[in-house]
Amino acid sequence: MKLGVDNKKGIIRNITSWRGPDDPWPGDYTFALVPGGLPEFFLFDKSTRIYTSGPWNGEMLTGVPQLKSQEASGGFTFTVFSSREETYYIYSISDPSSRARLVVDGTKKLQRFWFRDGSWQSGNSYPTDQCDNYALCGPFGYCVDTVDQSRRCSCLPGFTALWQQGQQPFDPSWSKGCARTTNLTCGAGDGFWRVNKLKLPEATNATVYPGITLDQCRKQCLGNCRCRAYAAANVSGGASPGCVIWTVDLLDMRENSDVEQDLYIRLAQSEIDSLEAPGED
Repeated sequence: MKLGVDNKKGIIRNITSWRGPDDPWPGDYTFALVPGGLPEFFLFDKSTRIYTSGPWNGEMLTGVPQLKSQEASGGFTFTVFSSREETYYIYSISDPSSRARLVVDGTKKLQRFWFRDGSWQSGNSYPTDQCDNYALCGPFGYCVDTVDQSRRCSCLPGFTALWQQGQQPFDPSWSKGCARTTNLTCGAGDGFWRVNKLKLPEATNATVYPGITLDQCRKQCLGNCRCRAYAAANVSGGASPGCVIWTVDLLDMRENSDVEQDLYIRLAQSEIDSLEAPGED
């Protein structure tokens, strides 16, 4: 089965919860593709976004890096197909004796179940933890796992927090996010700082330029005063991976060591010089 949008036929395929355990009338929670930019799937509570898979980069959904495209995991493989006509998620199981299903229920989670040893058993579920809460850390902020297993928000390089320091974990004011330390000049005074090991920012409002190089992407971003960041649109191979450009605030990021894709953040050159200054690591 396909989960996504067929533009040619005008079909939208979602997963929607029941109203209750014994009431199959549509409930409040829906897992759906949001068209635009890079393919990305969202869990909604009515119309409110509460979780996202992260953008598809040709190899993985960057919020679920443990599931890599066409990488067998217990006989399970998946991919995301995207064209002008349709975009969808699809998975397959190589073992004909196995079964799996995706379910959205009243627990506000997307859950995968496996049929093994004569019964349905719980598998992965999303969101996995508090850091998966949609846009938890606000614009230009990202959620990090700390050594003591607590979690907190941090700011991208070149940005400073708008929330108060010393707050309890997951204080609602963290959604205020972060602000630039130094304003952009929209010209030769701007540059880029590379970060990685992050879930890519929400990309439904980003612009994709297929078939260009990262150097061309950099120039495209510098030529647009509204551009805030760029990254490769497809990391699955090739000299021209295409480009995704954000002209909106960067939202819904989290630290994840399994995501090895580079994100180039636009900063004032003076800020980059400060970050590169020796002895300040």
